[in-house]
Amino acid sequence: MTVPPIAAILFTGILGGAAYLIASALKGEKRTREKLAVREAALKREAYESEILRELGERFGYELDEAKVVEIIAGSIGKLFSYSTVSSMLVGKDSLTFKTHLEESVSRTFLNEIKESMLASLEAFVGKQIRSVPVAEQQTGTVVSEQSDKLVGSFFNIPIVISEKLTGLINIASTTPGLYKEDEMMILYRIVAQASSAVSKLRHVLETEKGKLESTVASMSEGVIMVDQEMRLLVINPAAKSFLKIPDETPSVLSVMDVLGKKTNIREKMDEAVHKDTLIVVDGVVLEDRVVQVFISPVKDPKQTLLGTVLMLHDISKEKELERLREDFTAMMVHELRAPLTAVRGASNTILAHPDAFPEAKRTEYLHMIEQSSQDMLAIVNNLLDVAKIESGKFQITVTKSDMGKVLREKVEEYKPLAMEKGLGITLMLPEQTPEVMFDPVRIGQVIVNLLSNAINFTKTGGIEVGLRDSEKELTIAFKDTGEGIKPQDQARLFSKFGQLETKLPRTAQGTGLGLVIAKGIVEAHGGKIWVESKPGEGSTFSFTIPKSET
Repeated sequence: MTVPPIAAILFTGILGGAAYLIASALKGEKRTREKLAVREAALKREAYESEILRELGERFGYELDEAKVVEIIAGSIGKLFSYSTVSSMLVGKDSLTFKTHLEESVSRTFLNEIKESMLASLEAFVGKQIRSVPVAEQQTGTVVSEQSDKLVGSFFNIPIVISEKLTGLINIASTTPGLYKEDEMMILYRIVAQASSAVSKLRHVLETEKGKLESTVASMSEGVIMVDQEMRLLVINPAAKSFLKIPDETPSVLSVMDVLGKKTNIREKMDEAVHKDTLIVVDGVVLEDRVVQVFISPVKDPKQTLLGTVLMLHDISKEKELERLREDFTAMMVHELRAPLTAVRGASNTILAHPDAFPEAKRTEYLHMIEQSSQDMLAIVNNLLDVAKIESGKFQITVTKSDMGKVLREKVEEYKPLAMEKGLGITLMLPEQTPEVMFDPVRIGQVIVNLLSNAINFTKTGGIEVGLRDSEKELTIAFKDTGEGIKPQDQARLFSKFGQLETKLPRTAQGTGLGLVIAKGIVEAHGGKIWVESKPGEGSTFSFTIPKSET
């Protein structure tokens, strides 16, 4: 059958259109596969980059090691590239470390070629000859095969720069020629750059924090010492060196143990702290010029890995001295109370044992003795109560408008007989008119009595001058004697609770030594101040002020 020409033309056209559509579809599918392959490769690269950075973050804490950075990057290269060997060359202070992982067997010639290429690259980077530097070599993976005749077909080197310092190189090599393309190399360059940047930033942060920590430790008043598990000295601050009298700028653990080991079995205590995983406290370690309390504790990282042992030396010299002063003060109080108690007990027992043997006059004398001793005990108890109130902030005064000159005249007249018994004179110097100001006449009278009696008790010859000076804002009352004077180092302690014990001043009269403490509390309760001016051999002047307040 003959096909009409027109039908043949139509049939041919349909076949040609179908072929075109099929060819276009095939081309579109190919382009789609290519795009998918490109996208898959990109995702693979992105995943690799993320994995590298994540692994760096997970594996590094506060101790950054360039070798570990290189190890992580080199160990994960196989996820992105095919290779025969991956090598690293790390730059040390006085040596180089050449590490190679063999994915397939290669010859020694192959490895030497890689090594030479890396040395050449390092020299190009640092700008000097380094081939004379010792090179330590390490090799992992499969074995070297001298039967292999394959040479280096393709390779590239990547520099590792951390904190602007060349740390080393990573080399990727293959026996296959032309294997690595420029875009693939750029991927690894970018990954290494990001990893190096992240590590550099973390190192900067850690170094900043380390500097803050070191400054804090250095400024601590407590001594701080830390050793690692091998008993190497890691930290010792200035306070610890001062406590232990270690002059060296870079002391060793031996010098530390030499001092502490003589005072206590410090090594045994350190082992106990580590073994029991607990804090050990050693009390009262007496050093050359102080007493310290030693706290010993194991040091662990967040994963509970033992890092070493820390010792903190806390100076308790003042606490020990205060404890001694308290004991001495208690003993003094007991002594002061015992004397009048003994007198009361003796007089009362005598009267009770022999009531008919005492005439009225003798009995009255004994009763007066009992009364006086009771007054003495009451005065001591009152002093202790006043000091307790002053220390607790509960001391109170009752102020009224009063004449300071009148109070001074009354107290001076009261003590003139006592001064005359010692051959001393008391001179009172007052202005023509003394204003009435707000103060507690009973408590200020107590201050005047204390300062006046002290002046008489501690003056052997000469006399005492009592003066009142009136100024615009305050009254100043002064007591000047011709006694032996007080040493400068003792003056600051006179107004403390344990002042008499600390200063070792001669006790020429019975008393608790609390008078000046109470006087200071009374004066300060009025808003005034009290002080002493004295030179040994030239006498002393005790003065206090009372503000001229309307309330």
